Amino acid sequence: MNTDTCRKYFEDMFDGYSESFMLPTDGSDGGTFESQMDLALVGSIAQGNGVSGDAVCFAAFAYALSRFSGGSESVFVLSGEGIRVPVRLGCGDRLVEEFLKEAS
Repeated sequence: MNTDTCRKYFEDMFDGYSESFMLPTDGSDGGTFESQMDLALVGSIAQGNGVSGDAVCFAAFAYALSRFSGGSESVFVLSGEGIRVPVRLGCGDRLVEEFLKEAS
């Protein structure tokens, strides 16, 4: 896949996206967030829906981000091992199975 094809793909993906919000970038708001993950539960959800545990965590993050922002979609960059991929995921009302499949 050439650079122009990739650029067009991502331009099309984000075409029409207009939601914007600001996330706190430091602890100055006085709030903190802590979470403990039940890995057995994540594994069970993943296995029951035919997706990976990573996909379950990814979907949970996207859903939480959409609810925190008040939007119906999550837009962020997924990165790892030197690769950065922009993601746009609809987090509206639908079956959990459908949402997990799209997130995976």
